[in-house]
Amino acid sequence: STPADEAEAARLVELGERFYDDESNYAKAHECWERAHQLGSAVGTRKLGYLYRVGVAVPKDTARATELCQSALARGDGGSARQLGWIKHAEKDYAAARAYFEKAADLGDAAGHLSLATLNNEGAGLPAPDLEQAFRCYQRAAEMGNSEGMHCVGVCYSNGSGTTQDYEKARTWFLQAAEKGYSASNVQLAVLYGCGRGVPIDYETMHKYLLAGAAKKNGSCFQMLGDAYRKGLGVPADKIKAREYHEQGILL
Repeated sequence: STPADEAEAARLVELGERFYDDESNYAKAHECWERAHQLGSAVGTRKLGYLYRVGVAVPKDTARATELCQSALARGDGGSARQLGWIKHAEKDYAAARAYFEKAADLGDAAGHLSLATLNNEGAGLPAPDLEQAFRCYQRAAEMGNSEGMHCVGVCYSNGSGTTQDYEKARTWFLQAAEKGYSASNVQLAVLYGCGRGVPIDYETMHKYLLAGAAKKNGSCFQMLGDAYRKGLGVPADKIKAREYHEQGILL
């Protein structure tokens, strides 16, 4: 492919992600990723394979998904190994799933580490769940700058799952994830301040994190803001605002 084709394919991949994630316009996402695939983009091929794997915008077709992801993996796309892993996971072939997830991680796919964490949490293919190994997988994803990995490390520290409970470390990781736009960490930060876990109870700070999460359209933040206004936590009690926030949260 030419440099012009590669640039156009990259643009189409990104445009498809916006259609898929921001607008839930799956047909348009499919159109973009199909064109990127035809231009020779391994990521476009993988994204198209994902649609066939889950049956969104196209009929579910595991054979087609496998074919596409194997093609992308042959071009060095780590995310495709992860998709193949989830195909094997659905087939309950956990050894093959683990091998693909490990391949994805080796190719620099941070979500491959998250997928390995899921296997370890489930105990899939293991004698029992391995929470410590799951924690280490989350750490590896976080170290690669993955916001979900950062959040999950925070959850592990907050719950004492696979590691020693440490609310201060949890808060540090939630802050990093929230700064990268991961709104579930805003929820967790609000819980820490609202319940006084590792910090003094501070409803005003709780309110600040909930507003930041609501700006990212996190439904839980709207629900918690509604509760705050209903109970007068950090804000004057206001039943009208409470109802408005609760209604907005239900819609998300």
